Amino acid sequence: QYDQLDAAGLQEGEAEELEAELRQLTHVEDIQTAFVSVLQALQADEGGAIESVEQSSDALNRVASYQSDASELGERLHSVYIELDDIRSEIERLSEQLEYDPKRQQYVENRLDTLNTLLQKHHVENETQLILLKQQFEQQLNEISGFDDDIRRLESALQQSRSALDHAAAALSKTRCEVVPLMEQQLEQQLRLLGIPHPQFKAQIQPTTSPTATGQDDIRFLFAANKNQQLRDVSQVASGGEVSRLMLCIKAMLADSQALPTLIFDEIDTGVSGEVADAMGDIMQRMGSGIQVLAITHLPQIAVKGGAHYLVYKTDTEQRTESHIRRLNDAERVDHIAQMLSGSVVTEAARKNAQELLQHNS
Repeated sequence: QYDQLDAAGLQEGEAEELEAELRQLTHVEDIQTAFVSVLQALQADEGGAIESVEQSSDALNRVASYQSDASELGERLHSVYIELDDIRSEIERLSEQLEYDPKRQQYVENRLDTLNTLLQKHHVENETQLILLKQQFEQQLNEISGFDDDIRRLESALQQSRSALDHAAAALSKTRCEVVPLMEQQLEQQLRLLGIPHPQFKAQIQPTTSPTATGQDDIRFLFAANKNQQLRDVSQVASGGEVSRLMLCIKAMLADSQALPTLIFDEIDTGVSGEVADAMGDIMQRMGSGIQVLAITHLPQIAVKGGAHYLVYKTDTEQRTESHIRRLNDAERVDHIAQMLSGSVVTEAARKNAQELLQHNS
């Protein structure tokens, strides 16, 4: 389609010009007859319009001395004479140029057929739209001819990106493998402090076939809480309390290695109590010396470790239930710790125990 439009040598407004030329070529005899008729009327030997106007102008000029208005009329007639003579010259020129040319007529007809065929084929109205269509085809052809170059360029960019990705993934895997032994050792030490005497923890790293957003490693955390117990996925063997202790240890390690502004523990002490809860509180207290730690808890062993104690409670209005939070003063804190220890009825023994816990951990 592009070749056909290109070979047509399209020009804007060509069809309109060709149609006008064809009308002239097919009516040469009529035009020539009209020219002859006009010329005879203008320049006949006797009674021709030009000669008659000239004679009339001369006559008025002769009587101008007797009638002042005649002079102006004579000048106007003279202007008419000049205009008629100019028309005669132009008609003679056109008449001389006018010639019937059957070859030219055939060319014009063929050219119009070509243009009309293209207009109908592409469902457009004029040559301008055909030219635009040709330009669109040319652009598409240029894009097609450049596909191979584009593919080579993109393949090269893809290869470079994949190389950079592989390099980054390999560096990440190396760092992981280097840090795993230390991580396993520290986790097991922390878990012993949290009441698991014989913990086993392994971070198993296996390469994957394709990279992901976190590298090219498949990482599994394997755990066993007892001696000679087979290591299995944490999710399969760890109890709720064991998972809570594992998470606390991992968060503590992250806090040491990353500049975290805040850590929030939402009942991470679920499933633990007694000395284990006290040890978990110690870990969170140590973390709180370097970063902000918020611990949501129902255990007094955890609550007494905090630098500040906030009470979260709800109230009911006629329209809705509202949640509130406020910081407790020292006396209120003693009462709430005592309530954690003894239940809804706060005894003096519980209040005394709460005071001792707070003083011991201040």
